[in-house]
Amino acid sequence: MLDLLSGLQLCDGILGAYTPSPLQEPSHLDVPPPGLGGDGGFAAADAAGGGGRGRAGAARFCRVEWARMMRSCRDAWGARLFLRKAAMASGPSGASLLGRLLLAGCGGLDGRRPGGNCGFRPTSDASGFARTAAALMLLRATGHLGKDRGIMQAFLRRTLPDGEAVAGSSALEELLLLAGQLGRTMSHLTPRPAGTAAPPGAGRAPSPAHVAPAPPRDAPAVMPPSARASSSSCPAPCPGQGGSPRLAHLLADEGPRAPRVGADVLEGLLTEPVGARSGGVMRCCICLEDHPIGKLRHCGRAVCGKNAYCLDCLRQHAEAVVQGGLYAVPAVRCPVCNQRLATATWSSLVGEQALTKYRENARALLTYRCPACDETSSYFSAAGASRDPFAVLAPEVCERLGEAWRRFFLGEAAAEDFLQAVLEEHSCGHRCGGSPPARLGKVFGTSGSALWISDLERRLAVQLAWMQRFPRQRTPCCGERFCFRCKVSSWHRGITCQERLQTEKARQAQLCPGCGVPTQRSEGCRKMTCVCGRVWEWEGDESSEEGTFDDDGSDEEDVVQAQTAVNLVSMNARASEASVQEAVQALIEARADVNQAVGPAAEGQAPLLVAVQSRHPAAVAALCGHGAHVTPEVLEEVKLISRDASRRRIEEVLRPQIQGDPNMKLPLWAWVQAGSAAAVEALLRNAAHDEVVGVDVLVALHRSSGDEDSCRRMAERVQEHIGEGRFQELSVSAATRGLLLELRQSLDEEREVDLRVVREMLALRADPNAREEAVEDDDEAEGAYGLTPLNLLAMNARATAESVEGGVRVLLEASADANTETDEAGTPLLTALQHRNVAAVAELCRGPSRFVPEILDELKTLSEPSRRHQFEELLGPVIRGDTSRRLPLWVWVQEGTAPAVEALLQRKEQVDEDALVALQRCRGGEESRARIEALLRQHLGDQEYARLQAAAATKRLLHELREAYDDERDVLTGIIQETIAQGADTNAQEEDSEGFDDGVGSFGFTALQLLVTNTHATRESMLAAVSALVEAKADVNFDDGDTPLVSAVQHRCVPGVEALSLHRVKVTADVLEELKNVSGTQARQQLEDVLHPLIDRDKTVRCPLWFWVQVGSVPAVEALLRNAAHDEEVDADALVALQRCRGSDEAKQQITERLCEHVGEEEFKRLEVVAATRRLLLELREAHGEERDPDLAVVHDALAHGAN
Repeated sequence: MLDLLSGLQLCDGILGAYTPSPLQEPSHLDVPPPGLGGDGGFAAADAAGGGGRGRAGAARFCRVEWARMMRSCRDAWGARLFLRKAAMASGPSGASLLGRLLLAGCGGLDGRRPGGNCGFRPTSDASGFARTAAALMLLRATGHLGKDRGIMQAFLRRTLPDGEAVAGSSALEELLLLAGQLGRTMSHLTPRPAGTAAPPGAGRAPSPAHVAPAPPRDAPAVMPPSARASSSSCPAPCPGQGGSPRLAHLLADEGPRAPRVGADVLEGLLTEPVGARSGGVMRCCICLEDHPIGKLRHCGRAVCGKNAYCLDCLRQHAEAVVQGGLYAVPAVRCPVCNQRLATATWSSLVGEQALTKYRENARALLTYRCPACDETSSYFSAAGASRDPFAVLAPEVCERLGEAWRRFFLGEAAAEDFLQAVLEEHSCGHRCGGSPPARLGKVFGTSGSALWISDLERRLAVQLAWMQRFPRQRTPCCGERFCFRCKVSSWHRGITCQERLQTEKARQAQLCPGCGVPTQRSEGCRKMTCVCGRVWEWEGDESSEEGTFDDDGSDEEDVVQAQTAVNLVSMNARASEASVQEAVQALIEARADVNQAVGPAAEGQAPLLVAVQSRHPAAVAALCGHGAHVTPEVLEEVKLISRDASRRRIEEVLRPQIQGDPNMKLPLWAWVQAGSAAAVEALLRNAAHDEVVGVDVLVALHRSSGDEDSCRRMAERVQEHIGEGRFQELSVSAATRGLLLELRQSLDEEREVDLRVVREMLALRADPNAREEAVEDDDEAEGAYGLTPLNLLAMNARATAESVEGGVRVLLEASADANTETDEAGTPLLTALQHRNVAAVAELCRGPSRFVPEILDELKTLSEPSRRHQFEELLGPVIRGDTSRRLPLWVWVQEGTAPAVEALLQRKEQVDEDALVALQRCRGGEESRARIEALLRQHLGDQEYARLQAAAATKRLLHELREAYDDERDVLTGIIQETIAQGADTNAQEEDSEGFDDGVGSFGFTALQLLVTNTHATRESMLAAVSALVEAKADVNFDDGDTPLVSAVQHRCVPGVEALSLHRVKVTADVLEELKNVSGTQARQQLEDVLHPLIDRDKTVRCPLWFWVQVGSVPAVEALLRNAAHDEEVDADALVALQRCRGSDEAKQQITERLCEHVGEEEFKRLEVVAATRRLLLELREAHGEERDPDLAVVHDALAHGAN
C-alpha cells in the first residue's frame, strides 16, 4: 500500500502496466521534462509537506525522480508519519489526495466514469481493493476513524482544500459504513486494552513484536495457530467478501509492529498443524507414520502447505545438520520449505552432545591466539543478555531496525545487511575496515558480541560480520593488537587486509569467499569446504598443477585491484619529500588516476585519502598539485589528526582545493577550526542548517587557528546556540578526546608525546581516567573497555624519556588512577613493563602504583641483563612493599637469597625450569650461587636437575633471540654461547616448551630462524652466532614450513644468508621463489651473489627459466626453450627477470629475441606490460614495508616498459 501511495509501483504496480499514482496528476510524464514548472505534475513541496503552491510553481517529475524522492521521504519519516503527511497532501489543482481517491477516482474505485455523485462500492478486483485500502489507511492516519462522524467531517472541512466536497460525499459515507462493518466482523484482530475480556471463541493473539516465554526444556518453542494467523500475511480476498479480512488490519488501533531487535520472531518458530481436529492424528511427511496432533509441527509458512513432521524427525534432522557442520554453525532449516527455523525450536529436542558441539563450533569460528600471553581463546560469548540497546531510539528508528531484524532472523537477508542497517541508524554506515566505531560500544559490546540477540546462530552471524567489517581488534586477555580477518598479531598499518591476503594468495592459495581465509588445496576434487561452513569451487584449470595459479597475468591483476601505484606512494610516510614528488610526477605522466578509489564503492579509498590517513604532507601536496579531489572522507580524516604541525600543513595544502570546489559543503567544525567566526555565526543563524553541534565542533574550537577575538566570538555563539550546560559538557568530552587522540597517535606513529597538547587538554578538564573506546559516548561508559591515557603513554617506548616522564607526571597530578586495570591491558605499570618502557616504569614506581602478580611473570621473560637489572631495581620497592603475597621460588633464586630458597624447598615448593633460568641469571655471589645450586640438585636429583637445566637454557636461548628480533637490536653472543654450554636444544621451536597439544604452537621459529631474520644484527655477530649454533648441531635445513634460508631471504637479511651459506645450506625452490619477489636492486644482487655459488655447487637444484634469464645465461635459456620436455611456460616471471637481467647488453638482446620468437610478438608485448606492472607495484610495496625511499630507477624503468 505504501508503495502504491508513494508512486514506487508505476511500471509493474497493481493498477496496470503504467498507471499514475494517486499522489500524482494524470498528466504525469514518463520522461524527464525539459524544465521545471508548467501545467500538471505534483509539486515537490506539496508531496513532502502538504502545502499548496500555485500551478506556476509546480515541478513535474519523471517516474525515476518521483520514486527516488518519495522513497527518501518514506525512509526519513517512517511509515506512520509518511501516511499522516499523505492524508493532508494536496496537488497544484487544489484537490487533496483523499479527495482524488473518493471523488475524482470513482472510475478506478467501482468501475464508473468520473463525475456525478458516484457511490463508493469497492470491488474484488485489484484496482478497487487497492484504492479502498488506500482511502482507509489515509482516514486512519488522520486519527479520526472510529470517532463521531460529525467530528470527522468537521476535521476534513477544516484541513483539506476540497474538504467540503469530501465531507459531504456519499463515497465517504459508504467508506465509513464499510469500516464499521469490518471493525465489527474482525474485532478479534484488534488489540484490546489490558484487562478487557475477549469475545467468546476469539483467540488472544500475542503481539508479533515479542515472543512468548521460553517453553520447557522438553518441548520446542511453538507458536499457537491463533498467533500465527494474526502475525502472518492474510489471504487474498475471496469473491463476495469484498476483501474484508485483509482490510480489517487497517482498522486496528495499533498496526502490526516490527519485532523487537534481538528477540525471536514468531514466523521463525513452529506451530501445531492448522485446521486439524483436537485430539486427532496426522501423518508425518518424513517418516510417513501417523502421530497425535500434539507431536507434529508445521513451520507456519504457506509454502509448506499442509505438510507437518513429527518431533522425532525434527530432532534427527537438526542433529544431522549440527553433526554435518564440521567446524561451522549452520542454520537449521525447515525440512519441507528449506526456510530458517529459530534455534529455540530445535535446541530443546537434540541431545546435549549436539548442543555442546554447536556451541564449541561457534567458539572455534571466533578463536584467536594472543601474541602476548600465547593463550588461545575466543571472542564468542555463549550466554546472551536481555538488555535492549535500541530502547532509547525513536519509534520510527526502532520500526526500521525491527523490520531489518525480522528479515535477517528469518534468513531473508544476510548478516551484513542487518549490520549495515544498524550502522546507518547510528550514522556509521560509511565505516568499513580498521577499528570499529567507538559509539557502538554499548550496542555491540566488545568485539561485536551482540549479547542482546537471544538466538545463538544469529548472534554468531552478526559477530562474524562485525569482525570481518572491523578486523582491527584487541585480545581481551592482554590488549594486544589482532587482525581478525588476517589472523595475525598486528594491525599491519599501511597495508590493507585485502593486500595482505593477496600476498598469501600468491603462495599457491585461494581465498574463501565466505571468511576470506587463505586456503590451500592439497588433493581431491575442486569442491572446498571451509571451516566457516562455506562450500566453494577451487578456481583454475584441472590440467594445471594442483593448488597453483597459472602465471598468465591473473596474479598481477589481483594485486592491481588490491592497491594502485599512487596509493602505495601515498602510504609511504617514511619516504623523502623529493622522492615522493618525483614518483607521483612520473606516475601522473604515465596517466595514473589520482582520484581512483580502490576497492568496492563502500570502502574504496582514493590516493588523497590514503595520504591523509598516513599523515603524509608531502604526498598530499604532490597529489593536490595534480588535481586530486577533496572529499568529505578526506575532511573527516583531517579532523582526526592530533599533531598540530602535520595537521596545519595538510590544511594549508587542502585549502585551495576546497575553495576552488563550488560543490564542497563544509561542516560546521571545519569553519570553527579555520577560525572563520562570520561563517560560524551564519551557519548557526540559518534555520535550515540541521547539523547538530557535537563534540567535533568543540574539538575544532580547541584547535582553532583563528585569533583570540575570533575564538571568543565562536565560543560565545556556540554556547548561546546549545546552552551553557551542554557547552561545558561537550567541552569536557572534546578535551578528553583530544587527550586520548594525541596519546594514541603518538604511540601509533612512534613519535614523542606533545606535552603541550596534554597540558592544554587537562587544563580544559579532560578526564585523565577516560577509556579510549568510550570517548564518543555522552553517558557513563558502562561498557568501556579501552585503554586509559596512562596505558597509552606506558606503551610508547619510542618516545624520549623526558616526554614520557613528563606525561606520566602531568597525568598523575591531574588525579589519573595509576592502578586502573583495563580489559585490554593490565595496570599502567604492567603495560609499561610489557613494552619495556623504562622511563614510564620509573615514573610510575615513584607514584602510588601497586604490585600485581603479572609483573613477576613479565620480569622473568626479560633477556638483556642490563635492562633486566634496571627494571628489577625500579620494581624492587613495589614488589617488596606488598607483604600480602608470597614471592615464588625463582625470585629468591635470582636474588641469590639462599636461606629463603632453603626454607621454600623445605615447604615442598615446586621446582620448575623458571627456577633454573633464575639460577643461570643469579645476581648473588659465587658462594650463594653454589649453595643454591646444591640445594636444587639435592631436591631434584641429578637426572631431573640436568633435564630442567637444559630446558631452562633452551628457554633463555629462544628468549634472547626473540627479544633481539622484536627490539631491533644486535644479539648477545655471550648468552648464546652460555646457553649452548648449558645444554640448550638448538633445534627447539619457540612454542615447544609451552605444552600445546593441539598443533597451535607447531609453527614457532627455531633459534636459527630467529637469528637469520634479524636484520639489525651485525655481520660479525651473525657469523659467530650461526657458527655456534651449527656446532651445537643446529639443523641449517630444518623445514617446518620455511627453512632458515627461506626465512632469511624473506627478511632480506644478507648477513644471515651469508652465514648460512658457510654451513652446507641447501637452495630450494622456495628460496628461489622468495628471491624472485625481492625488488630492491642492491639487496637482490647481494643475495644473488651469495646464492649463485651454492646453486653452482649443488647439481640437484633445478632452476626455472626466469632464473637463467635474470642471470643473463643465453645458452641455458636457449636450451630450456628448445627442450621439448621443458614444461615451463614463458610467463610474466621471465619478463620480470628480463627487465632485471644482469647480463651484458648483447646477452640481454639475444634473450629478448629468443623469448619473443618463442611466444610471438603480441604475447611478448602483453607479458612485458604485465611484468612491468608487477615490478612497479612490488617496488612501491616493498619500499613502504621497509620504510625506505622507493627506487626511482626501478619506477622509471617499469613505466618505460608500459606498466599500468
